[in-house]
Amino acid sequence: VRSSGPRRYGPGWRAVLPDDSGEPGRLDGSLAATRRRKRVGDRAAWFPGAATYWRAWNETQLERLEDAWTHVQQAERLWVNADVSKLAGIIERGRGEPEVARGTFEAARGLNSVDCDTLFEPASVHADLRSWEPSAMVFIEAAGCLERGKASLEAEIERIEAGDGSSARGQRQIATRRKELDLADRMLVQSWFNAAADYFNLARKAEARQFADKVFDDAQFGARARDLLKRLGN
Repeated sequence: VRSSGPRRYGPGWRAVLPDDSGEPGRLDGSLAATRRRKRVGDRAAWFPGAATYWRAWNETQLERLEDAWTHVQQAERLWVNADVSKLAGIIERGRGEPEVARGTFEAARGLNSVDCDTLFEPASVHADLRSWEPSAMVFIEAAGCLERGKASLEAEIERIEAGDGSSARGQRQIATRRKELDLADRMLVQSWFNAAADYFNLARKAEARQFADKVFDDAQFGARARDLLKRLGN
């Protein structure tokens, strides 16, 4: 009944990250990752760690994990950054090294405590290891992180709408954040469902029912949640 994620690999596909512009941290979906990539790319000529990181990132998307592993290790020596550590953990998980990946994600969490990926990913690793209780606890923590990130995004949208929301630039900013909200919502629902599945595996019916109820009507996870509730019985 579990869901392992909408996408197998990819750093920063659902994260709350501080923005170089000094704006509040916001959920980092694919569009935000593109913005960050451009900012990093602009510095890559004199910052080799950034260039090597993006090489490893691209190789990860192509599932060339051994090449990605070589280059992310090079990036780690040149650039101490949560995104680099997170990518290393994703690659380690893909290479079948869940215990190592868990420690790497914890290190990434220490470097950026508001990045929701550094909670969601280790929760998934705990599930890989059939460690249901820590998986549930970390998925719940990830859900809280995502809820806070969504609230921050909503506040940003309100601020932009109250300012230059009618301008072309303002409309682009609003559209980007709304897409990021959608991405965050999907990850939040997935976190709730996975917590329900973890508690189901622990035979803790009350907790499983609590989180399955949260996604009962969801278009993506609702059918699986209803099946889980049916299996729980009364």
